[in-house]
Amino acid sequence: MSQTNADTDAGSTSTVTIEQRNDHCAIYGQEEIVVNTRTTNTTFICNKLSQEGDTLQLSDCDGVADFALTPRRITLTRFTIWTYESYICGRIGGVHPNDPQRVESCFFTAYTHCLDDAMLYDTQENGTKVEKDFMIDNHCGVVYLSGSHTAMCASLEWRADGLHFMQCGTDGDIFVPRTLSGSSI
Repeated sequence: MSQTNADTDAGSTSTVTIEQRNDHCAIYGQEEIVVNTRTTNTTFICNKLSQEGDTLQLSDCDGVADFALTPRRITLTRFTIWTYESYICGRIGGVHPNDPQRVESCFFTAYTHCLDDAMLYDTQENGTKVEKDFMIDNHCGVVYLSGSHTAMCASLEWRADGLHFMQCGTDGDIFVPRTLSGSSI
């Protein structure tokens, strides 16, 4: 399991492997730290692993300070999309749409690689503009937001005609077309 922290000119990646050894587990790790153009690598063994909530605490490590592996957080609100929690693949439809094929490709790739990305889709329903937002959550699932309604989609398929979000709560299946006909919303 790996965790990467990045800033403008520095970053680190901690990778931990747990291996069964006879009647106990060995915790091996590697830490890579990059500062500007300088990279250092440290290999270590930890003797203790504990869990506090969703965070794994590694301690009593040879060669590195105690550290934690923290899962990424995605809050299920529309505000999250406009923060740095999710990378925005783009908007389909609306006043300033992006290229639908590029946006769909970005979002489907994020879905298959479990990356925290988002996609916005503006459509017309009964003559009213409706925004539908899709995000990849902490468990690699698709979160769907429409108005105050939030649901999980059972699956996502990328077909020749666009993205098909399957079984999204009470809204059922949702189709986001590859090409938009008519004028912008």
